[in-house]
Amino acid sequence: MLGHHYDSGPLVPPLYDPQGGPPKPRLMFKMPRVVPDQKTKFESDELFRRLARETEVRYTGHRDRPAEERRQKFQTQCRDGYTEVAFVNTGVNLQLTFTPAPAGYSPDLDFNKDPGKVHIKSHFIMNGVCVRWRGVLDLERLDGVGCLEYDEDNARLEDAMLRDEIERYKERIRDFQEKQRTFKEQGVRKVVPRMLTPDQRLTRLDTLRTFLARFQADPASFFQRFVTLDDTWDHHFEPESKNQSKRWKHHESPSPPKFRQVMSLAR
Repeated sequence: MLGHHYDSGPLVPPLYDPQGGPPKPRLMFKMPRVVPDQKTKFESDELFRRLARETEVRYTGHRDRPAEERRQKFQTQCRDGYTEVAFVNTGVNLQLTFTPAPAGYSPDLDFNKDPGKVHIKSHFIMNGVCVRWRGVLDLERLDGVGCLEYDEDNARLEDAMLRDEIERYKERIRDFQEKQRTFKEQGVRKVVPRMLTPDQRLTRLDTLRTFLARFQADPASFFQRFVTLDDTWDHHFEPESKNQSKRWKHHESPSPPKFRQVMSLAR
């Protein structure tokens, strides 16, 4: 299980393409980064409760290298703003990132507080909850103690972003429904190029009712799975016109026989 930061991309894609014709909805909902009630999950989830207790942790990077080289790499990584640690009792591995400290000190890293040790803090989202890893590692043994804490400040920011994302999604739904109503009121509709028989009309009515029920059940995913095509009628056979059927003949020759011909249609 890895803890890491997430890049925040654009929250709201454009709803419609700027082009004529019926509107094309884009109702994709961006996957939220946090759960609705982070604090409750942090306090009730068994994994978080175990990791919230201060327990033994170890540096897990470069385990195939000699001990002295591992110590140097650990300190270099810390000054560059990242490292790898694991909780010994649970086996949970974390990729920690924090403010770099080339001079040995930053708000998240301190080599000077205790000689021979380094204090680290790292903020990230784990299983939908904003948490803060806090720990101390010995620079010689590359182990120490650490725990997870609920990150109240970042959780407040993420909750606000989640509420804003949900409201934007609802607004896109309302906007789409309004555009659909306007589109229908303008009388814009698809024209079928041939008359339908009563049986064909009933079949089309049953199909449209099925589509309407699926749309009402899940509007967002309906348009991601539904593909529409215009009816195109092609003639498999087109009879010759009167001019095309003319033939040269002697004035005493009999007239060529002509048969009744009808165009063959298919979609």
